[in-house]
Amino acid sequence: MLGFDGIHRTAHHLEDCLKLLKDHPINIDQKLESLFLKGFDSLRELTDCIQGPFGFREEDAQQLLQESEPIFTQLQNHLSFLMNGVEVTPEPARRLVGANFAAQVNEILKQALPFFKQAPTAAGRQQIVMCCDRLIQLCPGVEPWRSLIQTIQRAVANSQTPYPTLAPILIKEIKQASELLLAENPGAIAPSPSLQKLAAASGTIGVSPATQPLTVPAEPQAVARVLIESFNKQQLREIAQLLVAALKA
Repeated sequence: MLGFDGIHRTAHHLEDCLKLLKDHPINIDQKLESLFLKGFDSLRELTDCIQGPFGFREEDAQQLLQESEPIFTQLQNHLSFLMNGVEVTPEPARRLVGANFAAQVNEILKQALPFFKQAPTAAGRQQIVMCCDRLIQLCPGVEPWRSLIQTIQRAVANSQTPYPTLAPILIKEIKQASELLLAENPGAIAPSPSLQKLAAASGTIGVSPATQPLTVPAEPQAVARVLIESFNKQQLREIAQLLVAALKA
């Protein structure tokens, strides 16, 4: 409920193992007791972070969760042995994202934030779009994630959307989507109505104010005339900034 995904997943690991004990009464040996205590210690370490001097940081929680995964694997394995007399070694789960996914998302967002603090420019928006490209590459095969980030890119491209409106929505949606990926629930990722509205209002270079496609000639001077006739001065400045940024890339 509070959005602490690392605590949520660790508690569920313990809950699953305790449910096995409830449904299948067995004789508890010292190894099982030790593994349960280690699992509980993992949960307590996460909850202690909330009251720590640095507060609860999800990237730290994910690191602790990654370190505790072998404990719960051993715990479930030993429970199976006590119930069935057979030691089962489960195949490692194929995860959607890597162990450092949360930290990578946060790092990319940190790189985008300075542009939100500056005056809005076409070049600045282009830099944010490029940060979004890097987010897509963190898990390009997950279509809901790709679709969400591409929707964000269209919203960023809308020169009429002020940064104070855009930034909180962008950050919130990326954070929520990354938590869903870490919880192995990509199907729940979807852009909010607010984000969809911003993306739908987005204009793109090559579309006139009347939303009619432009025919772009091959000759540079003719291209310039088409742009001058189709866009106002502010839009032309943004186009020029985009072209300069593209040349420097």
